[in-house]
Amino acid sequence: MSQRTIEKRVYDMKRSNKGFTLIEMIIVLAVLAILATVAVLVFMPRIETVEKEQCRTSRHTCVRVYKMYTATGEEGLFDPVGTDDFTFLVDAGLLEIVPECVGGGSYEWQLTDEGEVTIHCSVHGDLTLGKAFE
Repeated sequence: MSQRTIEKRVYDMKRSNKGFTLIEMIIVLAVLAILATVAVLVFMPRIETVEKEQCRTSRHTCVRVYKMYTATGEEGLFDPVGTDDFTFLVDAGLLEIVPECVGGGSYEWQLTDEGEVTIHCSVHGDLTLGKAFE
């Protein structure tokens, strides 16, 4: 084999093993960044909706558990008006953990003379249930 043939084969091998250029890599990264941005914009409202629904469910559970608590007819029941303390429900054995808002909000009870109860979340607003304690 001649020297020229060997040089031509080496040149062809180097040329056939060519990798991606810098501009090709930048274009791929830009496309991936655009796709990630679109995905975030699509899923953020869904995440907020799920957080709001989970907060509503936690507050609804608190009202139902308090209804069970008052149904026992024991003297000296805890009055939750103006408090965000749900530990009495855990101490009574009705809840395993103190409910918390997944959005980082705090809860506060409001009871009316008509029997309606509202649990206000500082992030997600009010949840009002009528005649919860009859």
